[in-house]
Amino acid sequence: MSRMPTRLTARSWQTRGSNASHPHNPAPGDETIDRILPELVELLGIDACALVVPMGTQHKVRWYAIEGTLSPSREELKHSMLFKHPRTADLLVVKDTMEDPTLGGDVLVGQRADGIRFYVEKLVLGHSGNTVLGTLCLAHRQPCDISEECKGVLEQYASRISDALHAEAGQDDDHLMPHMELRAVKRMAAFNRYGGSIPSESDRAS
Repeated sequence: MSRMPTRLTARSWQTRGSNASHPHNPAPGDETIDRILPELVELLGIDACALVVPMGTQHKVRWYAIEGTLSPSREELKHSMLFKHPRTADLLVVKDTMEDPTLGGDVLVGQRADGIRFYVEKLVLGHSGNTVLGTLCLAHRQPCDISEECKGVLEQYASRISDALHAEAGQDDDHLMPHMELRAVKRMAAFNRYGGSIPSESDRAS
């Protein structure tokens, strides 16, 4: 049986967990990634969530899942289209991955009996507001949807994760974050190649 309702509402967020763990009332000193991810899973009642952080041309996945639910292997994560580099959209919501022509046959979706059916990506932006530090991903084994109000709560969690990443690095400047160094070099090369403009996906493929 699914742990999450068909459509998540603001009331769902507000009634799960204690006030101390509510995103509006984070406990002092508890703003770490290892605490935020489990809290988000508990508040939403979903199976798992992950933070994908770009590391130059590679990426690092920080994963948390309810025991007995989703536990993809390193090899599955490597070959899956999910939990990868940040996408261009600020928020991506896939209500049912099996109905998505791109994701339906993914190793973590259609090739598993307990495959991921609901998937969300939310960009985590830096303090400057336009630097992508990573992607917050949600995953569940049942199709679902989220309300507009809950999208606002995801925005709050993305902001908290941004603060936690800066705190971990001891650095407030987005461009001096350790995991952004190689990414900045790659981005500068793209700007130079395309005459100072951000290349489109088709340009990058050429």
